[in-house]
Amino acid sequence: MFGNHLLEDTALRKGLAFAAAMLLVTAEASAQVCSGGLGRDAGVFQLGGSYSSTKGSSTLLGVATGIGERAFGSAGVGTISYDDFSGSTTALGGVVGYQVPVGNGGRAQLCPSAELTLGFGPKDIEGSGVDASSNSLGLGLSVGYAVPSSSQVSVIPFASAGFARTSFKLSYEGESESASDSYGLIGFGVGLVINKQLAIRPSVSIPVGLEDSDPIVGIGVVLALGQKK
Repeated sequence: MFGNHLLEDTALRKGLAFAAAMLLVTAEASAQVCSGGLGRDAGVFQLGGSYSSTKGSSTLLGVATGIGERAFGSAGVGTISYDDFSGSTTALGGVVGYQVPVGNGGRAQLCPSAELTLGFGPKDIEGSGVDASSNSLGLGLSVGYAVPSSSQVSVIPFASAGFARTSFKLSYEGESESASDSYGLIGFGVGLVINKQLAIRPSVSIPVGLEDSDPIVGIGVVLALGQKK
């Protein structure tokens, strides 16, 4: 069939899978303490952006907005570029979750979440006339702890674990072929929260069960738009 060699192409398939994995990471750019972000006292509306990269495959620049308190959600858009072939992917991602305080102090949080991403492109791959698209569904659990501090800067270490399934589709002159990959994601990082309004959160995510996988290194920024009253 027309797309067999492309579906079997390691660079393309790995690139699309990592792009989806990075969108799953980025979708929580405006999440809560369980992901190293801002707490409830920062306000319910937050704006975040992030950059993620993985060796030899693809990079991501995205932005997300989030709203919610105990139950939260965010939606974002990203652009993925690839090192091993030309073209890019425009991607949309979103996450919904629920934060559960752990202990009496309220400094620790546990958050189950569900995430969905849709990828459009690259188109006309290497001049072949073949267009690619993808979608991913992820389920995860994250935990964060706000270290006690008397300064204006708070430190929030966090960790996460999840499962994702990515489906790819190649289209050419009305025909299409599909494939899919399933893999886990283990992540950790630290959030630096300044004046309860700005969070900077470097992180590392490691795909598990994805062939020839490399860690995903990223950094995100979250800004509260309006202090909670």
